[in-house]
Formats: sequence, structure tokens, C-alpha cells
Amino acid sequence: MPHRAKQIAMGERLRSLRIEMGLSQDTVAEQVRRTRQAVAQWELGRVAISAMQIGQLAAIYGSSTDFLIYGVKTVPVNDESLCSRCPNGGGYISRVLRGPLVEERPAN
Repeated sequence: MPHRAKQIAMGERLRSLRIEMGLSQDTVAEQVRRTRQAVAQWELGRVAISAMQIGQLAAIYGSSTDFLIYGVKTVPVNDESLCSRCPNGGGYISRVLRGPLVEERPAN
């Protein structure tokens, strides 16, 4: 997907989450210390969003940054056996799996 199309898709997710939560662009702008116009531009996919702002928006919307950026939902992992299959106790993978989210692919 071209970069511009990814920005538009992320903007649509941002708008949808904001509306679901019953928040105005002004309210979101205030919480991330930006203008309402900046929030509108993000939702239209016209302006890139910094990593820090994506993190702030994820917290506001109770979402993951993966969902905001890629549209990938995450789910809790409660299967410790996944970690036990990793070499050397799992290392990085073990920490990721235990902690608390793993990617869930959208159904096609």
C-alpha cells in the first residue's frame, strides 16, 4: 500500500475511534496539545503523525499503536507454553509474548 494510502487508512481509524468515544476534535487536540486543525489533518491523512503523538492517541482511544498504524488488532496471550518452546527460555520473544499483547491477523 503506498504511503499516502496508509496515512488515509490510519486517519480513518483515528476518526472512527474518536467518534466511537464521543470525543470532539477539539477535545482530542487539547489532550495531545495540538490544534483542532492538526487533528482534522491527521484524520484526513494529509499530515504525518509523530510516534509520540501516535502513542498519545492510542492511550486516549484505549487502542494499540499497531492498530492505529496498521489496522492490526492485538489480543492478550495467556498461553505460557508458547514461551516454553522458545530456545534459551525465549529471550525477547518470551518477553513479548508474556507482555501482554500478540498480533491477531484480520480475517480476509
